[in-house]
Amino acid sequence: QPGGLLLSEHPPGTVARPAFFPRRNRIVTGLSLGTLVVEATEKSGSLVSARLALEQGRELFALPGSLHNVQARGCLQLLRNGATLVRHVEDILAELQHWAPHYWPMLTPSEAAPAEKASPAAPAPMSPTLPAQTDSAQTEPPDRLLHALGPSPTPIDWLVQSTGLSVSECQQRLLMLELEGQVAQRAGGWVRLTAAC
Repeated sequence: QPGGLLLSEHPPGTVARPAFFPRRNRIVTGLSLGTLVVEATEKSGSLVSARLALEQGRELFALPGSLHNVQARGCLQLLRNGATLVRHVEDILAELQHWAPHYWPMLTPSEAAPAEKASPAAPAPMSPTLPAQTDSAQTEPPDRLLHALGPSPTPIDWLVQSTGLSVSECQQRLLMLELEGQVAQRAGGWVRLTAAC
C-alpha cells in the first residue's frame, strides 16, 4: 500500500549542502528510538548525530572495532562514554524492550513477556521536541561565533551573551562549525580549532 512521510525544514528543490546535515540528522535522531553508530573516526559527523541522540533522550548504540582501525575510534569513544555495545540485532531489541508494547503490538504474549516483567506500565513514547528554527542564524556573519572562540573552552551562555544570538541559534551555528571541523566541544565549553575566521 502506498504511504509514507516526507519531513524537511527546507522546501522542495533545495540543493543539499553540508551545512544542512546537522539539521537533517537532528530530525532523524529525534524521530528514532535509538541511533546505531557503525563506523566513525574521532572527528566524524556521526559523533555529532550521536550527541544529538543523547540530548534528545534517545538510546545510543555502537559497534566495537579494532583499536588500530581509525574508522573504529569514534565508536570506541562512544562505548567508553556509555553507549550500548552491539554485536547483533538482539542487543538492540533487548535494550528497546520497554518500547515493545507501543511499537510491536503483534508480539505474542511469550515474546512480549520480558517487556512486561521489566515494567508493568511501559512509558509513553517520547515525542520529538525540535527547537524552533529561525532564519536569523543563517543571516548572521559566519565569523561571529568564531571571533568569540579561542583555544580555551568558552561556555555557551557566554557565547549567547557576547554574540547576541539566542541559545537555539548559537547551538545551530556551533553544530555547523563543528561539522566543518572549525570548532569542538571540550570540558567547560567550546574551542576554536582553526585560526581562520
